[in-house]
Amino acid sequence: MSIPQTHWTRNDISELIFEGTETETPDRVLEALEGLHGKQITTRILAKLPGGKAHWRLRRQYGMTHLENEPYWSNRMEVRNAPYKHGGVTILLGHFETAEPLDSTAIEGLNPCYYEGRRARNHKRMEARNNAALLDRSADAMNGVIAARQALADALEHLETLTGYDKPLSPDDWTIRRACGAK
Repeated sequence: MSIPQTHWTRNDISELIFEGTETETPDRVLEALEGLHGKQITTRILAKLPGGKAHWRLRRQYGMTHLENEPYWSNRMEVRNAPYKHGGVTILLGHFETAEPLDSTAIEGLNPCYYEGRRARNHKRMEARNNAALLDRSADAMNGVIAARQALADALEHLETLTGYDKPLSPDDWTIRRACGAK
């Protein structure tokens, strides 16, 4: 069991929350797409996006057309687990695979997690970072978890001295561990 060997403070928690702040890339993409409203969705629009054509691609699959940036397609599994750390974005442009006209007014509604949801999550993060009492309670709770995990690791180590290989209680190792919730 890996126990973090750290003590969390209000500032540590604030920094941890800040690191989780989600990228503003979707807003910059939306601004760029608003100027392309009504244009056919082709690879030509990629040059107008933040970072240009080298950082974006169109994916047409399963009856949908998406814009994907390089961090999304190059780190797909990591992005799914922690999208804010990689800046990966995939934006649904519509439920079609053909070169339809771009409806920039529909993009926010098609991607609520990147627009309304992200703004709400980032706003909650900002409020949390500005709430010293909440940060202190969070630090106390995290330190309590670390202490409890360390106490559990110590207790399991002690139990191992009694039930481990060739120890007095080794024949009943699994029975004892199950009885106390250790396995």
